[in-house]
Amino acid sequence: MVKCESLPYDGIENFTLFNQNSTILNGLNPSNYIITYHLSQAEADSNSNSLPNNYQNSTQSQQIFVRLQSNSNSVCYDITSFIIKVFKKPIINAITNISLCDDSSNDGLENFDFSNQLLTVLGSQSSSEFTITFHLSLTDAQQRLNEVQINYTNISNPQTIFVRIENNLHPECNDISDFKLFVKNKPELNLNDIYAICVGTSITINAPTGYSSYLWSNGSTSSSTTINQEGNYSLTAFNDYGDIICENTKDFVVNNSNIATIINVEIEDLNNNGNSVFVTVTGQGDYEYSLDDYNYQESSNFFNVPGGEYTVYVRDKKGCGVAYESVFLMMYPKFFTPNNDGFNDYWRIRFSNLEPKIKTSIYDRYGKLIKLLNGNQDSWDGTFNGSKLPATDYWFKVVLENGNEYKGHFSLKR
Repeated sequence: MVKCESLPYDGIENFTLFNQNSTILNGLNPSNYIITYHLSQAEADSNSNSLPNNYQNSTQSQQIFVRLQSNSNSVCYDITSFIIKVFKKPIINAITNISLCDDSSNDGLENFDFSNQLLTVLGSQSSSEFTITFHLSLTDAQQRLNEVQINYTNISNPQTIFVRIENNLHPECNDISDFKLFVKNKPELNLNDIYAICVGTSITINAPTGYSSYLWSNGSTSSSTTINQEGNYSLTAFNDYGDIICENTKDFVVNNSNIATIINVEIEDLNNNGNSVFVTVTGQGDYEYSLDDYNYQESSNFFNVPGGEYTVYVRDKKGCGVAYESVFLMMYPKFFTPNNDGFNDYWRIRFSNLEPKIKTSIYDRYGKLIKLLNGNQDSWDGTFNGSKLPATDYWFKVVLENGNEYKGHFSLKR
């Protein structure tokens, strides 16, 4: 017979000896026999000093002798014995739940270390006397099946872990309890990696709300901060769950930006291959370019631009403003047919009216000046001193008000 004794342990317990009667009889008719319990073989033989039914042992392990006697003949008896023992019953000390902060994935799964739980469960009890195991279900803990290691990754959140402590000498002397695993979300900081401020202004950056506290690298502790100069910054947000505080930090950069300064707009017009515009700017911003303030492009170069009056727009992508400057592009026809049919009867520089002081000189192939067009004068009709000139190629030179000269040639067809 075995008893499990809780603390304080002295190895002394009460045993109900008569509970062994059915084992002693082993199927015999109890009405035919008398069973008595004794502390020695001699007492059992002499049927003296029989023990009471409720017997308190005197040592941790003690041998009890049993006399089985026929109730019709006292000389007909048999003696056997068994051991009564008292083992320490371990007690699980008060055990607390474990909380961890999740990693950046916030998937609710983390690796837990049960080392501290081992120390808590054991307390002042001897590790040489007792063994502690962890299980995923009460049934497994009761049967000591499917133990999990002290380094364990949870499979649900929260999750209950069952712990069993047992006496190494007698596993039936055990205690079972449980604790929970919690994985707490870290603050999610969905800030941009890069912000921009227009020079001379400031920007207000808002953190996601709902967290316990905030700390910006500029010292601000509110859920938003105002920044007025470029640099490297960070935000740390804290979530206080009572038993654990989870934090997360986001680094970001603030860059200066400003409206562009247009240094130069270079044009290549009067070009057989189409007009081009090249824009040069300076500034701290990130700029995009347009000729109509609607269709913007990354490149500051424009090609195959029809002649006419344009405005070059340079827009700061961060919203610091738009710089603009007007340009004039001129083109000329590659041929004309002065046959009075109403189509291509005259030749002139297109959009020359945008340059009031433009001068256009037309030459034959020998370099003879045929016609001079001043300013907004009407175009050439293919004659010289009232006479029609032959169909051939003619050359021209254009001088703009700023002194720029352009040369080219065209065909007269009849």
